[in-house]
Amino acid sequence: MASQAFPSPPTPDSESAFSPTVFEDEQTALVLLAALHERDQRTSEFLSIAGHELRNGLTSILCYVQVLERNVYRQQDLCFGGQELQHTVEKQLSLLRDLKRQTHHLDDFIYQLCTFAQVQHGQVHLHYRHQANLIELVEQVVDEQRYLSPHHRLIVQASKRPLLVSYDELWIEHVLKNLLSTAVKYSPAGSRVVIGVECRQGESQALEAVVWVQDEGHGIRPQDQEAVFDLFSRARTQQGPQAKGMGIGLSISARVIRQHGGRIWLESEPGKGSTFSFSLPLQEPVREARETEACPPL
Repeated sequence: MASQAFPSPPTPDSESAFSPTVFEDEQTALVLLAALHERDQRTSEFLSIAGHELRNGLTSILCYVQVLERNVYRQQDLCFGGQELQHTVEKQLSLLRDLKRQTHHLDDFIYQLCTFAQVQHGQVHLHYRHQANLIELVEQVVDEQRYLSPHHRLIVQASKRPLLVSYDELWIEHVLKNLLSTAVKYSPAGSRVVIGVECRQGESQALEAVVWVQDEGHGIRPQDQEAVFDLFSRARTQQGPQAKGMGIGLSISARVIRQHGGRIWLESEPGKGSTFSFSLPLQEPVREARETEACPPL
C-alpha cells in the first residue's frame, strides 16, 4: 500500500506560519497532528533501540577494562624494586580507572535518554515490591556512587532498623542515582554529600518515609528553585560549575515520585548548598489502581 503523503508543516520564517488561516482546514490539521505523533513515536522507538545497543557495547567495553585492570594489578604485585616499572604500572592503573569512570558516565547518559523516551510517552509502569527495606536500597546506591565519586565523601544517616516501604525498586533506584549524581556534580571536590533516611509525619499527618540528599555546593537562587524540576532545567548560581547533562533527571524523578503517591521538594540557599528530599507513603498502595499504573507523559 502506498504511504500517505503528509503536507509539510509551516516553517517559522514563512509569512503565513502564524496566520490564523493556516489550520482553517480541519482535516489538514488532523493529518499534521497525526504525522507529528507518528514522528514522535518513531523517535522514541529509535532512542530505545539505539540506547539498548549502545549500552550493550559499553558493557563489553567495561568488561574488557576490568580484565585489563586485574592484569595490571597482577603486574604491580610482581614488581620488586624497579621504580620506573612501578611508575608505569601506576600510570596504567590511573588511566584504566579514568576509562572505567567515563564508561559509567556515558552509560548513565544513555540510560537517561532511554528513560526520557519512556516517560515522555507514558510508557513507564510501576511494579511494586511490597515491604522492601528502603535503607538497604539507599546503602547499595551510595556504595556504587562512592566508587564513581572518589573525590567526595558520601555519608549515610539512617537507622539500623529496616524501614519497610512498598515501591518500584528500579525506579526508586533511578531517583536515588539522579539525586546523588546531581549533588556530586554541583559540589566541590572533597566536600560532603549526606544521604538521610527516616520515618516522619507528612503534611497530611500520615507517616511517610523520607529520603534527603544534602550537598555543600553553591546552592540554587530563589528565583530558579520553582523551575528546578521542569524539563531541561539546570538552574544553579552563577558561581556554580557548568555541569554536563541534559537537565531531564530531576524532571523524571519528580514524575516517578508523584506516581508513587509521594512528594519531592528542594531547600537551598546560595552559598550554603542544597537539599533534595522525597517522600514515599508507608501505607500499602491500592494494587488494582496503582500497582501497574503508567506514568503520565511529559
